[in-house]
Amino acid sequence: MNYPCHMILTFNFNLNTGDSSGLPTVQSNFLQWFADKDIIDFCIIADPSKPLDRKIWSDGKHLHVAWIIPDYFDAFHPEVAKDIAELSHAYQVTTILKPDYLVEEYLRSIPLPKNSREIMFIHMLWRGLFNSLMDQPNFIDGGLWRGAEEYAKKVHMEGIAIQNSREIICNSQFTYDDLHRYYTISRNQKVHCLPLGIYKENYPYKPCIGNKKVCYFGRLDSQKGIHWLLRDLVDRKDWWKENPLIVLGEGAYEPVICRAQRDGLVDFRWAVSKDEMKDILSGVKYCVFPSIYEPYCLALNEALCMGKICIVAATGGGMLEQVENGKNGFVIDFWYSFLADYIDNLEENVSSEDFTQISEEAHKNSRGIKDHLLALGDVLW
Repeated sequence: MNYPCHMILTFNFNLNTGDSSGLPTVQSNFLQWFADKDIIDFCIIADPSKPLDRKIWSDGKHLHVAWIIPDYFDAFHPEVAKDIAELSHAYQVTTILKPDYLVEEYLRSIPLPKNSREIMFIHMLWRGLFNSLMDQPNFIDGGLWRGAEEYAKKVHMEGIAIQNSREIICNSQFTYDDLHRYYTISRNQKVHCLPLGIYKENYPYKPCIGNKKVCYFGRLDSQKGIHWLLRDLVDRKDWWKENPLIVLGEGAYEPVICRAQRDGLVDFRWAVSKDEMKDILSGVKYCVFPSIYEPYCLALNEALCMGKICIVAATGGGMLEQVENGKNGFVIDFWYSFLADYIDNLEENVSSEDFTQISEEAHKNSRGIKDHLLALGDVLW
């Protein structure tokens, strides 16, 4: 590595093994795209089955440092923190990329190079999610409040991190706007808006207009609006028995989804690989995304790229940047509409030619990650 010209230290936290999307995906794309740059990739992996361990290697392009920690809450063990400090000074790091607010309070206690530039990515604002959860009609009765204390802690940590960050990158226009809505940004802070995307060539166009199959893929938790789908399954039971909802994912709502599968309302495939997901989606017409708060939905972008007829929630935030109602997908208000009724209405009133045109627009307008990475390069260098 040709330090000390311009050395970047990145952090990659593989703390939630059930989530292979979002920031880990962005991180791998980042390293591939900037293969000719001097980068230390610092990865922290939580694995309770293994003892504390450190591995370091070079692939000829970047220096990789991986720490395996036995406990999620021990992400910055004293030895890990010491390693970060020593590497930063030894390689004369000039820029530190922080994946989110989580690392802020720990990095403040680590003696990093004084003149290094610190940039924090914001993919989702916890304050925005918390407010959106409280706005839900079943926040109390539906049990969404159970994680409220944990959400409040994250909001507090997020606020401190934003206040202390001199430079911030928002991964969608929606997050950029929400950042300025919820927080006071000073004149000394730089905020960049670099919308995310995917490698479109990895998601081939495979429309399927000739059936009524519906699929949800993603995490099974409150943020993703799974309670709206459950309401639909209960109140439109006969419809879903004829057209079982295909569900791909894992999370807190797994037991309820399993019961719905027992009743013949759901075809639950659990979490699957990307290749399996694409094989399943190739035979599906509709993909539904009922999220109550979504800064930028990578899963939606994948479905759009494959030409699926995507139906997103009107409360979906950043998803409304990605889908224009009637042009490249559809927007539903789950407060007043049932998904089953909505699909029946589409089947009755939208011609196969119009569906094909919407599918083509979805593929055409799905966002590629190359624009994001080019803009990120302009910010960094």
